[in-house]
Amino acid sequence: MEPISRLICPTLTDAQVDGLRSNGISTLMAFIIAPKETICSAIEISEAEYSGIRHSILMCRRPHPITLRQLSTLDKRRAISTGISSLDDILNGGVFPGDIIEFYGNTGCGKTQLCLKLAAQFSHFNHDKAGVLYFDMKNDFNARRLLNLCEGDESSLEKVRVFKEANLARLWLRLDDIKNEVIGGINGYYSKCRLLVIDSVPMVVYPAVEQEIYSWRYHQERLIEKLRWLADHLNLTVVLVNHSVKAWTNNNVVGTSTPKPVSSVKAAMGKYWQSKISIRIQLTKMNGSANRYEGILEKCCRSAEGQKFGFSIEQTAIL
Repeated sequence: MEPISRLICPTLTDAQVDGLRSNGISTLMAFIIAPKETICSAIEISEAEYSGIRHSILMCRRPHPITLRQLSTLDKRRAISTGISSLDDILNGGVFPGDIIEFYGNTGCGKTQLCLKLAAQFSHFNHDKAGVLYFDMKNDFNARRLLNLCEGDESSLEKVRVFKEANLARLWLRLDDIKNEVIGGINGYYSKCRLLVIDSVPMVVYPAVEQEIYSWRYHQERLIEKLRWLADHLNLTVVLVNHSVKAWTNNNVVGTSTPKPVSSVKAAMGKYWQSKISIRIQLTKMNGSANRYEGILEKCCRSAEGQKFGFSIEQTAIL
């Protein structure tokens, strides 16, 4: 059960969250089924305030609506191989339409290479030879590398559209343009797209937060809302590249009274962003190897977390 927190119920204060937990109401389900009088007494709120909080929880956790057109195509949804057998195994066959997948890790761990690999899988190796929307926010897209991964088939490159948006506002406008053309049936190309890649998200979100008056959460909500709409209505697989940041924890050392700080790596963008990602994979380069890399499944909607896979980055292939 999902624990109750201010991330889910921003109208609650920290003291009220603690008050609920001290009364045995520590999860969203426990809040929903608990008697109204118990909750009102525990955190000293009125019945009107209780109704508002309960409604916000129900609206936040309600099933995502689906259109009849989407329902009619559910039976056509199938896994598309990533081209890396060990990754396909832990993802139950590969990636699916509607997946929002995040690769994160330190520089040089293979994030962009896996994005290009997936672009080659969708545009060349997949029997449908689907279209790909590739947002190159780092301005380092390598068409020759993609051509090598597509076995030298130049016709596959024609199915990949590369966008180089200068900032988050331009990215939003581009996503809106795609949405409007899909709704209006103007551009038949987008209806054939099955993969959307953004490499990388922090490159445009961080500068926007520093320059704009809007909050960090606002920028994340708008971006994920636009991506989710496209994923649902175009049956897209969305792949996002994220950076890694250091996280510090204190470990108690035997024989000393002073905790020792220990650093680890976690994905950037914060907890709210993490809650919206359906699959998260941390990538690392294996020590002592020039071309061997490893991935750890940190979050997955359909497979056990903590599973690992390995892959090699070669000149003409990623295996």
